[in-house]
Formats: sequence, C-alpha cells, structure tokens
Amino acid sequence: MTIDRRIDLTALIGSIARLAEKSGSLRDAVETALESLCATTPVAFGRARLHDAAEEDGAYVWRSDLPDRRLAALHSALSENPHLAFGSAGADGISCRRLAGATVTAVEGAARMSGLSCAVYLDVAAEGRPAITLQLFTDRTIEEGEPFLLALRLVGDQLESIAVADRFRAAVAGAARHSRRLVAEREALQAQLEIRDARIEHLETEIAEIEAAAHLKTYRSRDSNELPGVPPYDAQAAVPGGPAADDQEQSFELVPSSARSEQVPGVAKPQETESESEPLYDARTDLPRRAILEDRIDQAIRRRQRSPKNLFAVLAISADGLEKVAIEAGEEGLDIVTSALSRRLLAQVRSADTVAHFDPATFVVVLEEIRVLDEALRIADRIVKELQRPIWSGSSETVLGVRVGVVFGGPAYDRARPVLRDAVSALTRSRVSRTPVAVFDEAAQHEEEIRRRVEVEVGEALSSEQLFLEFQPIVSLQDGRIDGIEAFLRWRHPEHGLIPPDQFIPIAAQSPLIHDLGVWLLERSCEQVKAWQKALTRTVPTIDLNVTARQILHERTAGRIKDIVTRHGLRCEQFRFDISESDLMANPAASVKALDEIRKLGCRIAIDDFGTGFSSLRLLHAMPIDAVKIDRSFVSGSRGSGTDQLAVARTIVQLARTLEAEVIAEGVETQDQFRFLRSIGCGSAQGYLFSAPVSGPKIVEMIRDGYPLETSSQR
Repeated sequence: MTIDRRIDLTALIGSIARLAEKSGSLRDAVETALESLCATTPVAFGRARLHDAAEEDGAYVWRSDLPDRRLAALHSALSENPHLAFGSAGADGISCRRLAGATVTAVEGAARMSGLSCAVYLDVAAEGRPAITLQLFTDRTIEEGEPFLLALRLVGDQLESIAVADRFRAAVAGAARHSRRLVAEREALQAQLEIRDARIEHLETEIAEIEAAAHLKTYRSRDSNELPGVPPYDAQAAVPGGPAADDQEQSFELVPSSARSEQVPGVAKPQETESESEPLYDARTDLPRRAILEDRIDQAIRRRQRSPKNLFAVLAISADGLEKVAIEAGEEGLDIVTSALSRRLLAQVRSADTVAHFDPATFVVVLEEIRVLDEALRIADRIVKELQRPIWSGSSETVLGVRVGVVFGGPAYDRARPVLRDAVSALTRSRVSRTPVAVFDEAAQHEEEIRRRVEVEVGEALSSEQLFLEFQPIVSLQDGRIDGIEAFLRWRHPEHGLIPPDQFIPIAAQSPLIHDLGVWLLERSCEQVKAWQKALTRTVPTIDLNVTARQILHERTAGRIKDIVTRHGLRCEQFRFDISESDLMANPAASVKALDEIRKLGCRIAIDDFGTGFSSLRLLHAMPIDAVKIDRSFVSGSRGSGTDQLAVARTIVQLARTLEAEVIAEGVETQDQFRFLRSIGCGSAQGYLFSAPVSGPKIVEMIRDGYPLETSSQR
C-alpha cells in the first residue's frame, strides 16, 4: 500500500526556518526535519547520523510512519545489507548532484527489500566537514528534477546553517572552559607566589631578631651579665601584657615572632624536628608540616596558661577524593587541587591563625583567640562549604568530600600532641557519623579513654601470653583440597575472657602497636608452619595473614618479613598477606609501591573484603595482587536482594579473571552458597560450611584428608 502525500514546501521549509531563527540545537533541527519530511513528502521512514555527537550520547535519530510489521522488515534489511550503511550509496545509486552544499543521491531498488521503492541519501557539510547524513526511504520511485529533490535541497540549506551555528556555539563553550582553566591555573600560581613571598619576608624578620638576640646574649656574657636598665630576657614572660611588661613601665622587650599575635598565615619560624629528613614545609603547598604545627599549638597553650581568656581551637580537615584526582589527573592535577585547597583555607582564617598540611589528605587549622566553641564551629562550617565547591584539576572539575574534627583548647591540655590526637579523633567520629563537622566532647573523651586503655592492655597481652592464633582452612571448590590457611589473632583477657577481634584490632591499627602485633603474628605463624611440616609429608598450604595500610606503608615492613621468615628456615612464597580494599584506597599510590616491595620477596598479595570499597578498575590493574577475597556480605546476601548479590559476585569473579587473580569467597555457610559459587567459577572458599577457626594441631588432619565436597555441610 502506497501512502499518497502532497509535498507542502511552505510548511516543510517554514518549520525548519523557524527552528533556525530560535538558535535551536542541531539535534532538534534534524528531528523536526525528519518529522516534517515524513508528514509532508513521500518519505515513509527517515534516519540521520549526527557526525559531531559521540556514540554514547546518541549519534542517530530516526522517524517513521510505517506500520510495525513493515518497520521491522526495514530494520532487518538495514542490518543485513552493508550497502545500505550510512555514507554508502551502493551499486543501485544514480549519479550524485551537488545541491548548495548538500549532496543528494537516489538509490533505486535498494529499499525494495523492505517493501519500499526508493532510498535517498542527503549529506550535509558545514564549513567543509561532514555534519549530518540523512537516509530517507519512500513509497515510490523518485525521478531527477521533481519537487521532492528541491525540497531536500532547501532542507539541506537550512540544516547547514544550523550546523554552522551549532559548531560555533560548541567552539565558544570550549574556549570558555579553556579560559576558566587558565584562570584557575594562574590563581593557583599566584597564590603559591604570595605564600612564598610572605614566607621569605617573615624569615628575613626572624633572622634580624635572632641576630639581635645573639648581640644581647654577648652583652650578658660580660661581668655584669646584663645591660644597665635592661631586665634579663625571658622568652616566656616577654610577650605583650606578660609579667615583664607589668613589672617595668619602660622595659626593653625582645619578643620572638612566634609569640606575636600578628603572624603570616601558614608561615612560622623553623624549629627542630624529630626527624631531620622530614621537611618543615610541604613542597606541594608551602604550608608548615607537623613540627611547626606542634610548635604553634604549644605557643597557644602557653598563652592560655598565662591568661585563661586566651583560648584556642584546632580543626582537623580531611579532603576525601584526592586519591581519585591523583589517579585521573596525575601528580600535576593533584598539585593544582591541593594548592587550591590551601588557598581557600587561608582565605577563611585570620592572620593570627595557622594553616598546616598535616598529611597528604589532611589539613590542620589552629584558631587563635577563640572565646566560645560556636565561633570555631561557624568557621568549620564555612570551611566545609568553601572546600566543597568544584575545583579545576587541569583536565576536569572535581568535587571533594570535606569533613572537619574540632577540639577546643581548654585547660585540660598542656602539650600539642594530645590536642592533635583529639582533633583527629573528632575527625574520625565525623566519618563514622557521616556528619560534616564533629566535636571532641565528653562522649568522644570517653571513647578516647577506652581506646587508650585497650592500647595499654593489648601491649600487656603481647608480653604475657594472652594472645593466641586460630586457623581456618581455605578449600578448593573443585576437588576439596586445602588451598590455604588463614591465621586469626585471638585475645583471652585474664579478667574479661575472650575479647572479640573487632574490639581491639581496629584500635591497635590506629597506633604504633600494630607493628608489634604484626611481628608477633608472623613469628607465631612461622612456628606453626614448622610444626605442620614435621607432622605432614605433603607441602603446607599458603598461610594468609591480615595486614593494615599502616603496616605495609612502614619503611621497615618488607625487611622485617624477610628476616623473620628466613630465620625460621621458611620461604616467603609460603605466605600471602591480605589487605582490605578500603585500606588500599586510603593511599593508593603509596600502597602500590609498598605492596610491590613485599611481593618482590616472593610473598603473595590478596585484596580482602573485596567489593566493599570504591577502587577503580584502572587502580586494580596497577595493584600487584595475586588473589581477591569476596566479602561475606555478598555471599550471605546481607548487602541487598538475592539478585543483587548474585550479580555482584559474578562481576567480581569476572573482574578477577581479567586481573589473572585467584578468587576466594569468605563466610560460606550453606550448600546453596557453595553450589552458586562453584557455578560462577569461584576457585576457593572459606567459612563455617567447611570449618570454624580451630587450633593449629587440628589443622593437620584437615590438610591431610581435605574435604569431600558432597558431605562438607555435615562437618
């Protein structure tokens, strides 16, 4: 059946022209053109390709007046016949004619496969480059010179003008983005120069004052030991309003710049550090590091001790997302973002305050002359809003997650480190409670007291044989043999009995105590492996030991592993170290380097609790890993519906294959879980279906006999 349509040139061209006058998008214009052509011309089906649009953004547009059955036949013909593809007129095409910037080609016979009579191609170029390709199918043969081709020429003219305007707008938008990027880079460089200039000026003043102090000391070394009319120099008392000023109406004051109220933000007199290798100023931001920060807090404490009104507050500020910037924009992008953060922080504080770069993702602000806590909280809220604004990284805009921990410098503090410790503790509470700002209060103090008590008692447990190990087998899902054995640290308290691991290991992981626990764990594991070797005729499976980011990032960890394993007459290849995905993401660049050092010893590496973090595929490919462990929540279904958990588990197995890594499922407790994991290609599993964690001697029989998989649920 042929649809009889009269060509209404006025209506057709008018609709396209009106859209061009409104500066509509090229996509809108093409959609209008196709709709008008199908309504007012012999065109029964039309489709268009937009050459400037990306495939994922939708580079194709189509319209049709055909019934569903004929439309399906046409789609089939288009997919099965290469000569109907865009840009190809095919063997049936008549000669092309140039029509005012648009090329029209009629193709006889090609469309008949779908019950139509003719196919026409219209190529529209803008400024010499292809912009649109229209492919139109009609119910009757189109002859050269008839009005329909004139209509197409006019449509091509209108679409060409809209395409030129569309490209012009895109060029203007690109230039604007480039301009904004240049402005951001210029501001970042200018801020760095201003910080450095202020630092140089301040240090020059410091040098002059140090020289004056040296001259004064020389005079005091004479017989009188002091100048006539000049009181002895007292760095503690010689501050504005201090005791020296009260005792002498016309006293000579030599005031160290570190005690002045007017200071250059982020710049202080260099002090001695605990480690000579640690720089006083951060190379990326030119802000003070920890040594100078502690000196500033100590000064604030001394001022508060002399006058209770001189209160202060310390803000620990984390910028979550810098690791993603480092991965996507590289070190140069990280420099731009970090510099922008420091510049914004400096703009939110007063000249008497201090801004320091505490660690790669944490800044600390010391707020002087705070009278009430609300004042510090208002500044903290202002900082959160300012730092959460989008930041240009050199290639794209990024939005960081910002959290602040606040501690009020009251009479309870007499040293800098407890203040910093409590500020970081408040920051941790902010992350746990998912609130932008958290204050170190009585509840936090109670938690901190519990944490300190646990630290002390764990230290005592190390030296009093309260700790012991249990082991859980890792079973092959193919043949039931023992593939590996994971060691678990246990604590039997003399008064409280067995302490759950989640009540002491996370606390130990935040302190240097974790290194002592790690050494103890490896020593005892080596002793157990030696005992198993004596009792067995076969090779002992790989031993899995859990480690934290703090452990692997310690510069001596790789050396300690090698020394301990070698001393026990074992090989590093017998051990696999498990680190959680969230720990890896805390500092991915440093983690890659540290894990690579451990892996070079021969040890194997596994990502624990896989699927619970936010690691990117690019990052995982960079990680030196040998195995991934599927978190128990995806095995048990506690993270969502059964369908969701199955999809996640399958995805993890597929991802592990691309990484050429083993897959181990944790927390397997039922036969259904076992069968599902084996069906998706999971290699090994551990859980109560096979065995609870047991003592070392009980593992020997398990290693020797393995597990009959059909009866493992009865064990």
